[in-house]
Amino acid sequence: MDAKPPLLLTILSLSTQLSEDGLVHWQECAAAVFAYIRMLVREGPQKWVFEEVAAVHAMQVRYKSKSGPSGYASSLAGKMSTYPPEKCVAHGTLISEWDPATYEEYLGLLTPKRCRIRIQAKEVEEQCTEEERWYGTKFGQRSFTADENAAFVADTDEFTSSLHLPEPNKYIATDFSLRGGEVPGKLVE
Repeated sequence: MDAKPPLLLTILSLSTQLSEDGLVHWQECAAAVFAYIRMLVREGPQKWVFEEVAAVHAMQVRYKSKSGPSGYASSLAGKMSTYPPEKCVAHGTLISEWDPATYEEYLGLLTPKRCRIRIQAKEVEEQCTEEERWYGTKFGQRSFTADENAAFVADTDEFTSSLHLPEPNKYIATDFSLRGGEVPGKLVE
């Protein structure tokens, strides 16, 4: 069994780019993300999704480009404090175990109360009243309002009725064997 990273070190980062109108309605965009997460919780972990992700990761390992030795060594050193040595090279790249209970546990942690939303835009500059101590970067922070919290947890038909998992991707390669037979004639003179 692969070692599981400590929960307090596990971070899900979701980035999106909003239009000017989307920025004005960022709360609705966030509510749609939380509605999708609730749909994932209701549907539960799907083995076919796991198999697709595992196949893509296996392909990335198989055809990985060379990386710099210092970055690779640093990456391995960071993994050695959490994983046994035999798992350090492949961990984070190869997915080897279908573990629906862990996926359900992690999905259950993706709630608005455990979330931080960061908005980076010139349009919110006037709300940035604090200054970061090292570079002097302006920022602002606040808790979600009661209305925002209510919108983030509401199961409204606006979002939930149209949300669903995608269809399985039949184009993910899993067989890399060479095919073909004898080629008639000479290819090179």
